[in-house]
Amino acid sequence: MMLSSHTPIHTVIHTVSCPMPLLLLLLVCLLPTTALATEPQPFELHYAASYDDFAATAARSLQVEANGQWLMHSRVELQLFGSVVSSIDESSRFQWQLDLPLPRDYLFEQKGIGSRKRSLSFAPDGSSASFTVNDNSGTLALTNPTYDVLNSELVLRARVAAGDNDIAFKVADRGDVKQHHYKVVGPETLILPAGRFASVHVERLRDAGDDRTTDLWLASDHEFVLVKLLQSEPDGDTITLELKQGSVGGVAITPLAPTDHTTAAAP
Repeated sequence: MMLSSHTPIHTVIHTVSCPMPLLLLLLVCLLPTTALATEPQPFELHYAASYDDFAATAARSLQVEANGQWLMHSRVELQLFGSVVSSIDESSRFQWQLDLPLPRDYLFEQKGIGSRKRSLSFAPDGSSASFTVNDNSGTLALTNPTYDVLNSELVLRARVAAGDNDIAFKVADRGDVKQHHYKVVGPETLILPAGRFASVHVERLRDAGDDRTTDLWLASDHEFVLVKLLQSEPDGDTITLELKQGSVGGVAITPLAPTDHTTAAAP
């Protein structure tokens, strides 16, 4: 593949097969300074959530740490009769280079009902990742840029913001490397607990035989943060997240002005 200062950066990064740091160094030399990354804005988001008939709460946050690394965190609490019966915590530490996360560590831990744990530790040169899934462990060989389940959301947001409609990238998950594929459905206006928002509807495309469906809505006026998620499981259970309140870059997220003609996105 011939590289030039006119080659779209996301196309280069997800096409060239070599360890991530080497690829980043090559791109720094080739691209003009105006093409260098804009760091993401820290955010804090709180959601009304549900898992089938169970009420839940959820929160996601992104912050930069003192050492310059980024920390993304997600927490979901499943409640029954006002008590937490299960919780899921996910965290992802990474560096941010050329509009993309460079993963370092990922941790998933579910407590209470369905207790389980898994983790990833990425090699500094991006060539491999060590994983644990409960009591099992191993090493994954990596070539093209590979992300974790949590920070891959930032990759999706960046690609949607860039105007891409067909989006694919690799994600390390549960001791395997999987291709995540999304298509942009189009713009939609939502009514959420936090108010009325302009959004971009994105659908995850899954392999034949996988009956799980996942739809996401990203706020087009607020750095494309996640404002709604709807996932249907093969057994018929449904998972939903809808934004209650949040902030981006330290500024509270404000909804659009009310209108008599607003309709919510169809599930």
